[in-house]
Amino acid sequence: MKSLKLADWANIAEIVAAIVIVISLAYVGLEINHNTKALQNESHRSTLEMMNSGQNILATDAEFHRIYVSGLESPTDLNETEWSRFVQFMLPRLGAWEYLFLAKQEGSVSPGAWAAFDPYFREIICMPGLVKFIGQYESSYAPNFVAYVKSDPMQKCAD
Repeated sequence: MKSLKLADWANIAEIVAAIVIVISLAYVGLEINHNTKALQNESHRSTLEMMNSGQNILATDAEFHRIYVSGLESPTDLNETEWSRFVQFMLPRLGAWEYLFLAKQEGSVSPGAWAAFDPYFREIICMPGLVKFIGQYESSYAPNFVAYVKSDPMQKCAD
């Protein structure tokens, strides 16, 4: 058997190192994918939690439920304080829709998560209070989200 020279050992070491690097990169890729999915799940969970806390307020606070319904259906019936409460409630709720819209555009939210939320907001966006709200607070949201809301869901308001 022929003995290996130092140069041969160096070539073998380079090949082994290349294989180890490829395996390491594959592992890092799997870990990044796993962490990305975990972050997406956490973001979805946080959005659900925020929406659920709002639903809890509506279910347990009869006076605020009245303000909310009136704010949606006939915002001119609300006094300044009631309108302010309605606005403070709606800012983060529409913010959740905005977040999901932007995440959908970036590909960081699943189509299922988007499909679970978008119809709810599309259903209420044409209500008089939200039309007024969007008119007054559109600058609180990303311009491309506002363009989406005005060009698609709100276009159906006139229908």
